[in-house]
Amino acid sequence: MNPNLNEKDRGINKIKIISEIDQLKVIANNHYLMKRYNEAVRIAERIIELAKSAELKSMIKEQEEFVSEISNYMKEDNITTYIKEDFERLKRTFNHLISENEIFEAHKAVQRFIQKFENLYDFNSLPEITEFIKKEVSLWNNYTNEQNTLKKKLEPLEIQLNSYLATNNTNLAIEALNKAKSLLRNISDQNITKRWETLESMVLELKKQIDSIKDVDKSIERISNLTDSYQFEDAMNLLDSTIDYAKQKGLGDYERKLSTKKKSILDAEEKYNKLINDIKELEEEVKNNLSDYLFEKAQDNCEQIIKISRFIGRKDYLEMYSQLDKDIKQKLREFNRLEKLKRNVKDLNSQGLAFLKEGNFNEALTKFKQIKNQLDSFAF
Repeated sequence: MNPNLNEKDRGINKIKIISEIDQLKVIANNHYLMKRYNEAVRIAERIIELAKSAELKSMIKEQEEFVSEISNYMKEDNITTYIKEDFERLKRTFNHLISENEIFEAHKAVQRFIQKFENLYDFNSLPEITEFIKKEVSLWNNYTNEQNTLKKKLEPLEIQLNSYLATNNTNLAIEALNKAKSLLRNISDQNITKRWETLESMVLELKKQIDSIKDVDKSIERISNLTDSYQFEDAMNLLDSTIDYAKQKGLGDYERKLSTKKKSILDAEEKYNKLINDIKELEEEVKNNLSDYLFEKAQDNCEQIIKISRFIGRKDYLEMYSQLDKDIKQKLREFNRLEKLKRNVKDLNSQGLAFLKEGNFNEALTKFKQIKNQLDSFAF
């Protein structure tokens, strides 16, 4: 009876089987009374099959005794005919199962045939059946030897695979699994195939988990790169989606790791914003110092902005204030030249006026000419 049925369905199914058996018993009994023994035996065999499916042990025993009783009445020629008819059906079933590579089921069919008739008839008097059974025994022995060889080859692979699973080595685990699959295609032992199906599920689950971890690690690396390049909004968006992904995949350790990462991003963004504010304050100082012709102080301000800009990767500020720094240096050189000219002119003018007071017009003229020459040579 189907083990997947619930108790109620099993009860209903059992009632149906008993009802069918009762009908078949009437038919079998009629065949028996009319001395159609072959037909009676076949009906009894059908009843036994149904009784086995419903686990009706008393019914099975009753019908086996019925078959045994009938065999006592069957003439030898009827028994022979009956066996030969069954043998022909067996050969068709056997050949079909062999063509489908169902060796185990084919062997079971032969065993059922032998068990059915071994107490009723001596197969030695039927050479065709004897020869068939010998060939089947040889085939079965070869098959069992092959199965044992396959099992021995699978044993070390199973040990290796369990070891690889324990060390989270998916590459080697998959390699061992693929080797086993080529052997499992020819294994008939359902316990072994089910065990390997479980192992395959474990390998695939481990691979999914490791692939998920790799995905999270790649995201963490990307988050770090975005943070290092001060792309805080993109970093935070990627971080939030990665946290959701880690929760979905059950990666608790990574959830905690990512929460710590979130704090570091917020800290980095706070420091970045502070440096941006520092730049803005320095920009105001540059403007004020330039307005007051305090070129050296303005130059110091620019150098501080350049240093901060280079640190936080702000190329716009870096380029702008690098150029302004050059311009200020140029203006400072021009300013220093002008101041020097002023001092020289003032000094020469004082000397010229002194010579005029003394009446030394030639010397005074010479000083004034020097003033003119210096003014002419100065490029504004």
